[in-house]
Amino acid sequence: MDVFIYATISEEQEKRLEELFRIVFPEEEIQIYRTFDDFSKKLKLSGQVGSVAVLAPGNREQLLHLLSKRDLLRDFRTIVIAPDREDGTVAIAHQLRPRYLTYLNGDFGEFAAVLRKITAVGNSLNGGSFLPH
Repeated sequence: MDVFIYATISEEQEKRLEELFRIVFPEEEIQIYRTFDDFSKKLKLSGQVGSVAVLAPGNREQLLHLLSKRDLLRDFRTIVIAPDREDGTVAIAHQLRPRYLTYLNGDFGEFAAVLRKITAVGNSLNGGSFLPH
């Protein structure tokens, strides 16, 4: 099972996110895609149904762009890290049908626990190991 990470957040926020992934998956290579084109190419190449897509858009416009491309995400278990807690932003994020929704200024400890659980379940279902790209 693969985990794909798309982030257009600030450098400081991205560093915090990457540190979290290194804690959860210390032995794995972590690749964060900063452009949607690069991210979507990797998603299209993935042959594993049930892989995880972590989406961390930097603002509501970028979240709306992801919503317009949600068909690309239909075979993925999605986690959204919303850029803010405004009602409109949260409503957009929910339309992506995430398994988990959190916020850039949220508790990443809880996010780490959810990520571990989602990838553990995926690994047991697919019989494979976690290999992020």
